[in-house]
Amino acid sequence: MSAHVECDERPWMSDTTLETLWNRGKQVQADLLNAWLVATASVFDRHGVHTVADWLFPADAELQDLLRQLDGCHLPSRVFNLLCSPQEHLARDQRREREGQIGQGGIEYFRREGSWVDSPHGLDIDTTALTPEEVAKEIVAEIEANQTR
Repeated sequence: MSAHVECDERPWMSDTTLETLWNRGKQVQADLLNAWLVATASVFDRHGVHTVADWLFPADAELQDLLRQLDGCHLPSRVFNLLCSPQEHLARDQRREREGQIGQGGIEYFRREGSWVDSPHGLDIDTTALTPEEVAKEIVAEIEANQTR
């Protein structure tokens, strides 16, 4: 059994808190997000539930920090970098709610500056032509194959 944790929404933070953190700088926000993810994963783990965190780590240091904290909890963790072509990225962005769209400029920024471009962590999966169900099956197959090694 697994729990999907959508980190974009951050229902656990008020708009005022998010605004304050944004004004103070992203470092504080990343620290809080990672601490929240570790606490959430720990609770789920105690109940035999795997946590699947959906998040784009804008800096590799944030991901390294999260993995370090998860190792301290003795939680097994895996990173999957879900990639797609620039055209598919734009098409997916256009299907999002208008207020959640990042547009061509945002996509170009993330494709150029995002740590996922060349992250040394995890397994890259090209999702351009895959359905969400196919991506999930590929991830599960990879996890199962790793458990038998």
